Order: sequence, then structure tokens, then C-alpha cells
Amino acid sequence: MAETGIAAVFTEKKGDFDLREFPVPEPREGDMVLRVSRANVCGSDMHIWSGHTDLAAMGLKYGIILGHEMVCRVHSLGARVKTDAAGQRLREGDRVVS
Repeated sequence: MAETGIAAVFTEKKGDFDLREFPVPEPREGDMVLRVSRANVCGSDMHIWSGHTDLAAMGLKYGIILGHEMVCRVHSLGARVKTDAAGQRLREGDRVVS
């Protein structure tokens, strides 16, 4: 069976989040797959949740995964990924922020 992960999917304005299971992707050459340990709620997320941000104007619709401030562990690295933005060597299991 393929490996899966759980994500909180935002489905409607001021609505609840649905926990959904997704397959864990293989990283493309220049990408990495991260396992989220902790995530923050930022002002942008709150504006989207409250309906003050027009998702359609951004080319988005409900059924999205919010968040961009996270503490993660490297799950897997693409073939060309060797270091982080500061030039430090990266390995699976390393803690990173996104």
C-alpha cells in the first residue's frame, strides 16, 4: 500500500476543516517532501477563513489546504536537492521551517 498523510482541507467560508488522507508524493528533481510537525495560523489564513479574501480573484476555490508557516522534517529529497538556502547539507529527517 502507498504511504499516505493527513491534511486539514478548508471547504467553506467560516466552516470546519475536513481531515482527508492523501498519497505522499515522490519529490521531483528540485523539490523535497516535508512532514509537517507544527503549523501556525497567520493573518492571511484568518482572512481566508472569515471570507474577507476573494479566493476566486486569486484563481482559487474552497477545498484548499491553508498554511505556509510550518516546522517540518525532511521526508524525502529530489535528486538535485543537496543543501538548504544557507548552503547547509540536507538529509532526510532534518528539521526545517517553511
